[in-house]
Amino acid sequence: MSKQINYYELDKLDASTFKVLLENSIERIEKAVDCSPSLDSLANTLFSDESVSKLLMLLARLPVFSTDFEELLKDNLDVLNILKKLKFFVNLKIRETIYLLVKLAVASVDQDEAAKIDLKEYFSVNPNSPCVEKIVDLKFKNAIKENVLFNEKNAEKRNEYLKEFERLEKIDPHAVYPTSIYRQSDGCTVATEDSQKIEAVMSTTLTTSIRISSHVLAYKNNLLAEIYRPLGRAVVVLDDKLCDLEYTAGEVEVSTNRRAVLGMEFKEGVEFTKLTIKQQLDRYFEHHGVETKILIKSGNEVDKDLENVQEILIDLKKIGVMRNEPVLVVGGGVIADIAGFACALFHRNTPYVMLATSIVSGIDAGPSPRTCCDGKGYKNAFGAIHPPVVTLTDRTLWRTMHSGMIRHGIAEIVKMAVVENKGLFELLEKIGPGFLVKTKFGTDMSSIKDIDSLDLDEIDADCGRVVGMAMESYVRAEYGTDMSSIKDIDSLDLDEIDADCGRVVGMAMESYVRAEYGNLWETHQCRPHAYGHTWSPGYELPAGMLHGHAVATCMGFGAYLSWKHCNWISETQCNRICKLINDLELSLWHDVMSDKSIFHASTKKMIQKRGGNLAAPLPRGEIGECGYLNDITDDQLSKYVDEYKSFVMSGNFARNGYGIEPNLIDVGLDETATEATAHVRAEIAYEDKEQNEEQKISSQEYYKEEKKEEESVRPERNVSYQEWIKRSQTDRNSEWKMNVDFDKAPDTAEAPHFPHNTLFHDQAEKYAISQTTVVSKNIQVAAKVTMEENLFAPCMVGSLESQFLKIFAKTSKAENILDIGTFTGMSAIAFAEGSFSSGEGGKVHTLESDEKTAQAAKKIFDSCEEKVKKSIVLHHTDAIDWMRDCAEKKIFDSCEEKVKKSIVLHHTDAIDWMRDCAENTGETFDIIFIDADKDNYSQYYALAMGDMGLRPLLADGGCILADNTMSALVYDEDDSRRQALHLFNQHVKNDERVEQAMMTVREGISIITRV
Repeated sequence: MSKQINYYELDKLDASTFKVLLENSIERIEKAVDCSPSLDSLANTLFSDESVSKLLMLLARLPVFSTDFEELLKDNLDVLNILKKLKFFVNLKIRETIYLLVKLAVASVDQDEAAKIDLKEYFSVNPNSPCVEKIVDLKFKNAIKENVLFNEKNAEKRNEYLKEFERLEKIDPHAVYPTSIYRQSDGCTVATEDSQKIEAVMSTTLTTSIRISSHVLAYKNNLLAEIYRPLGRAVVVLDDKLCDLEYTAGEVEVSTNRRAVLGMEFKEGVEFTKLTIKQQLDRYFEHHGVETKILIKSGNEVDKDLENVQEILIDLKKIGVMRNEPVLVVGGGVIADIAGFACALFHRNTPYVMLATSIVSGIDAGPSPRTCCDGKGYKNAFGAIHPPVVTLTDRTLWRTMHSGMIRHGIAEIVKMAVVENKGLFELLEKIGPGFLVKTKFGTDMSSIKDIDSLDLDEIDADCGRVVGMAMESYVRAEYGTDMSSIKDIDSLDLDEIDADCGRVVGMAMESYVRAEYGNLWETHQCRPHAYGHTWSPGYELPAGMLHGHAVATCMGFGAYLSWKHCNWISETQCNRICKLINDLELSLWHDVMSDKSIFHASTKKMIQKRGGNLAAPLPRGEIGECGYLNDITDDQLSKYVDEYKSFVMSGNFARNGYGIEPNLIDVGLDETATEATAHVRAEIAYEDKEQNEEQKISSQEYYKEEKKEEESVRPERNVSYQEWIKRSQTDRNSEWKMNVDFDKAPDTAEAPHFPHNTLFHDQAEKYAISQTTVVSKNIQVAAKVTMEENLFAPCMVGSLESQFLKIFAKTSKAENILDIGTFTGMSAIAFAEGSFSSGEGGKVHTLESDEKTAQAAKKIFDSCEEKVKKSIVLHHTDAIDWMRDCAEKKIFDSCEEKVKKSIVLHHTDAIDWMRDCAENTGETFDIIFIDADKDNYSQYYALAMGDMGLRPLLADGGCILADNTMSALVYDEDDSRRQALHLFNQHVKNDERVEQAMMTVREGISIITRV
């Protein structure tokens, strides 16, 4: 025999009986509101009423979180939301219960009648009522027990309530002493008679509400007020960007606290003021009499780590947040993730409300139950299942977002369209980037030039339906639009435009919750909304990419796999998916994908994360349908990655598949690449080493062996340095040869044979870079634009050398620098930054003869910070001509004004320019950096030294830096440039006027100074 334990004894829902009772109660509430002169009299009237009291006590005994209850009330979601809260009336303040009862009556009447009722007054206190304070701010159960709610005439009703409270403690303690009103537990346990064997099933049921609402922070919007007024305060975790005037400042109507949308700017006599979202939030809660405790935290991906989660936890502890007190999280996807994770950990679970201020948080990270932070270079490595109790998405808050943030957020809509919602996919194809990105989902029309020719009704309706498809099953919301640049605004049906734009967000949200909310705890891996999230978590942070662009690359690759590997979709369908991603200006490709070791590590981690299955969601059959790839080898994956790269760079896709503003730094955020890459590389190296160990070696033995290896090359603390050299280094250097030459090396006809195409093992340079200061954002932009323009990236000097050039300029206090061979400007920027140590900053003249690279360099210089931009003069010219002109004093009289204008282009031969410079000005340079065509190095050197019958361009005490001089070894032996560099090196070696050192940095830098 076995025995069974059931934990709760709730009533069964009788739908017809409940509906009749609900209707009767609503009538009684309406009558009580009409005849009650004060809040305390209304309390006595309502709670004494037979129908109302019976409804409240029945709700406390019903499973209001059940699917049956939801099914019964699915046609009025506002009523459903209110009744789920009223189940806990015993533990609510009387003020809150009255408010909910009145709101219940309002939710049951037509909108015109509802608009006449000001719900706020039911949270107000009448100071002329002596008992009101005592009553309304007490919890219901306390008011009953202290005998302050009912008078002697209602003693019977009081006893009825007390009896019910005692019963509820046994049959459903949630109703009397809830930890929070947003979750309940259940379970069933079976045991043998002697209790030696026990089996149990446990469950937790959560309730969450999602509302798409315009102007959430307007004074008349009660969505936040009704949550926090009963609590008296709101503890807010706020994205730091929402305090930034440049990021979120917008015009707000002073009297209403509404953001300026639709046609509000044109109303006469209406006063507006420019406010950040934080300032607007402060005004909102002050208006509603709610105290705020605001914790401002970084919303940048680079700060999405355990340290920042812990910081939030410590702050919540200091403030004394209770488990029945929802924290208010305001911001984008990063804040949604880390603050939600902190709430999951605090008190083991603390509820939170999400006010989403970005697309990613509004339709994905915000309502998501998956809270998380990054770890050791891997995206979302740590986390917990903890959805918000309320998600509020307000499209009016998107108006001030950076266009790059809008673009990357669209990726989360695309994923649902490809595998869940064909109608949404087709609508995205129709609209494209022209309006979703440029108009910021219809909230800013200022970027549309020929607005008179547009069908604004159709455009705005389309924008609305894109997001609207996601949430139509929850709410059809109204959304505002900024029409500030529309000339004939009176002719537009603004109500129709407003409503249609709301449906855009809804379509995406409905698709998301359909896929997510039935699998809250990820108990299975058939999760279509994970499309694009199989491999990208492994390379997003090392690439420094925006999340949406990383997801987009993975979606494109997934579509290619579905076509080529799985044969689930046709070539036409694959092209259609990739074209949509490309048309939306998202990335199909990023060069980090070429790193197969990171790709394979991503596969391994995802299989671990998904419980032993890859279960990669891919489009299958038709667009809008999903299948799951579970088996693919590393070799197959490598092959398909290479094929996919060729596919996207075949000329069929704009920008060769690269996205626009794909990186964090492009939208003003800190980059993650350096630290993340170091973590990922270290982990891959560790795993590779581990695989090479004998399988029988235990983990403990492995670490002992590793420690021995380390100690063999590390000085022992109790051994002198000289003794350590004798013990440990003698054998390792047994083949060492004298590293000091005593005589000048003889000339040779050509450089010696060198069987390698680089000077270093790959890991050596990567280690050097990882231990070098991270380059500036100016340098990072140069790298990014070079990749976007599909220029030959190896020509960039890179992190290591740019830092070397910067420090060299800084320590030499150079004021005038000549950079021969701009390429895309990385060396010029490094010199400009280094020259600031001389005071106001020096001048960098940089020469580039190629049209395409010169224009790319100009684009990069234009985006640099002002002081760097003003330090650089770009001469689109032949370097030798320029140097000759400079030596002949022909050019600098006209150049100073151009210096002030930051960048100029000279369309002449560069060597001639240099010759003119020598002939016609008195200008000299503290540093001359030679990094142009290798065949002409000797001519550049001659002009710098004054060997062509012209004055020298190199200043007294100046220095020549010649780049790539060791390419005399690494270039192919039949390459003329190899020989030219060898001859140049020997020429410098034999020049008695100078001394030089050839440094093995990248492909070699020769440092040359006069003796």
